[in-house]
Amino acid sequence: MATWTDIDAFTASQLLTKDLAELLRTNQDFLKNPPSYLYTRGFGDADYTTVAVAFELIDGTNMDETITTFGGDVIVRFSARLLHSTTGWGYFEIYVDGSPISNDTDTGLGGIRPTYAENVAIHKRVTGLAAGSHTFAMYWQTDTGTATLDRDSMIQFEIRED
Repeated sequence: MATWTDIDAFTASQLLTKDLAELLRTNQDFLKNPPSYLYTRGFGDADYTTVAVAFELIDGTNMDETITTFGGDVIVRFSARLLHSTTGWGYFEIYVDGSPISNDTDTGLGGIRPTYAENVAIHKRVTGLAAGSHTFAMYWQTDTGTATLDRDSMIQFEIRED
């Protein structure tokens, strides 16, 4: 992975040296490939299910990931299809470094009450992170019955420094 290198201010008459050109190329590579993580679960894998009425991790192997950032903003995306065994709700939350990013311990970032199956799409900008390692995780809960993330749809969890 390319890394970002700070460059001193340019002057109008400054010549482009080989070293300066290399720094510009390396920084361009970094901008094209910032720190990121992508998990895609394909069709036909086992369902994720929960009966938890408090937020729990969806998948401790694939949706609980640490990336090293250079500080600033990170985009977190999650998409899936939610089914429910009753007329209950499914709620979702993103945790950063062990803490939820919303202030709502009951409903997190929001919920869906599927009549049969509903698509879930969460796109959240996490701001003000210091440079260093940060862990991002996707959590969910239900208010009653069994919530299911359907195996017949693709599930994605993405983290990307912006």
